[in-house]
Amino acid sequence: MDGPFVYLKDAWRVDHEGIEQEGKILAVLNDDSGGGPVNGVPTLRCHGDVEDQVTRSQIVWQRKHPGIDPKDCPLKTHRHYRLVVDEVCRPMREFDTFLDLVVMIHDCIAAHGDAYVRKGLLHRDISAGNVLIYPKQVVTDSGVTEDPVGILADWELASKVKESKTKQAPPQSHRAGTWQFTSAMALDNPEKRVVVQDDMESFFHLILYYAIRFLPNNCGNVDKFMDGYFDGQLEVDGEYYGGEEKLHAMREGKMTVFGADALKFYTSEEQTQPSADNTSQQYEEALDSSISSGALEIESAAASQEAGGSSELHPINSLFSDFLTRIKAHYALYYTPRKTIQKKPTQDDRRTRFSKPPTFTERRMRLRIRFAGDSDEESDSDEAPSSETPEVVLPTQQRKLFEEAAAKLGDHKEMKKLFSRHIRKHAWPDEDRVADQLPKKHSRNTENTSTKNTKTTKRTHDMAQLDTAERQSKRTRSMR
Repeated sequence: MDGPFVYLKDAWRVDHEGIEQEGKILAVLNDDSGGGPVNGVPTLRCHGDVEDQVTRSQIVWQRKHPGIDPKDCPLKTHRHYRLVVDEVCRPMREFDTFLDLVVMIHDCIAAHGDAYVRKGLLHRDISAGNVLIYPKQVVTDSGVTEDPVGILADWELASKVKESKTKQAPPQSHRAGTWQFTSAMALDNPEKRVVVQDDMESFFHLILYYAIRFLPNNCGNVDKFMDGYFDGQLEVDGEYYGGEEKLHAMREGKMTVFGADALKFYTSEEQTQPSADNTSQQYEEALDSSISSGALEIESAAASQEAGGSSELHPINSLFSDFLTRIKAHYALYYTPRKTIQKKPTQDDRRTRFSKPPTFTERRMRLRIRFAGDSDEESDSDEAPSSETPEVVLPTQQRKLFEEAAAKLGDHKEMKKLFSRHIRKHAWPDEDRVADQLPKKHSRNTENTSTKNTKTTKRTHDMAQLDTAERQSKRTRSMR
């Protein structure tokens, strides 16, 4: 057949007020307004509904519940919809190394920032299925090769956040997003308006999602960790909230495994067992001290760990530390605790065996050139502050420290600089990915399959996928 090789997305879209056709959103992202097209997003070719094919289940439900307001119907109206874009991508789970993964997340944050600043759009559904790998062709001295770049896809839940001064942004739909990657604060407050900081936190959960599965670590039971952190759920008076594990990690600014030990990632599987290495112990003590003192700059602790010659810790530990510093500050300012049912963590001493990592394709020099121009110097941001209102009263000096760190979480320029700094400064391993440590028979907690009292869109929290291999759906695009 003649013609280019393109990607066709066939789906049933939610047909409700406030939810645009994805093609219309991509058209805005691709047009010349606001300084031109946004890089790192799919390129629209065509889109549209398929004739008059629409679901009828919601009509049947309303007939069987005549006394209930139709707005309270848990079944959404869906229309058959097709979308064609230029980019044929691979799912993010097929990344080669964690340096590649971090670079591609940087690309997606850049696309997220351009969409927000120049087009006034907030994605609101950062997840494992919506960040993709696009094999970009690069001409080198030795010929044409491919570099993986990140593509931020699936914009159908995006919200317009910037309107003219005489207009207000339209209301958002109830609890949009994918449960496993939604911010802990949004899971804890079903009515919360999603802002930039929530999406940035989702990027953190996304990197952690792959790290806990594909990097050597000291978590004795990856299955249990995934259940508690990503699938965790509490029901209070018929309403569902996020689990305590994720919320506790975001509020405390550090990750722990069962038994309250600090979660650590290693460069080789031999380092997964507890070690008496003094340098590692000093690193953890410095990390805890930085958090408790309110210093809010944990990078120095990670840097001293590297300078001390403790090479077994993976560079991603340092990235996580800096990322969590900003998230913790944001929670210190804006999170209001609520009464929840406390769940006791379970103890399991099962260990996971690792296999040899795959072969790494060298492209380090091109990355050094790409990020060589990035600077750590402060710059004025062109972004409007997110619509969050401080909820907590803090001492003046501590509040200032928190405000400085939290402001960086909502600033795309600062988030890109954070990633660039860690990409440039660390000696990332050429081979660090190990076999998937999540058991193939892993199944989400049965509590999470409940649809009781959930007023979600088609990207429902309770039906979000967390399989060992994400299902081949509209979110994942394989090369054929």
